[in-house]
Amino acid sequence: MYARKVVKEGLVGVNRVCRLFRIAKDTYYHAQDPKSSLEQRYKSLKPKIAKIIEDNPSYGYPRIKKALKEQYGTIWRDSQP
Repeated sequence: MYARKVVKEGLVGVNRVCRLFRIAKDTYYHAQDPKSSLEQRYKSLKPKIAKIIEDNPSYGYPRIKKALKEQYGTIWRDSQP
């Protein structure tokens, strides 16, 4: 997030950056980097997918998705245990 970058570099303070971007300070402090948010959401799937690929290296996306559902009862959006 650009706002975090300019604050970290000391170019402006949190109050000023929040006014400039018209965001609440609460949003600034609680917003997560999209990459880390995705990593948290799908961290439970990574080892499962890795195991399926290790066992079946020729599998593509459709077969991996099917194997996830058959072996673990999960699919992409239902990744939470």
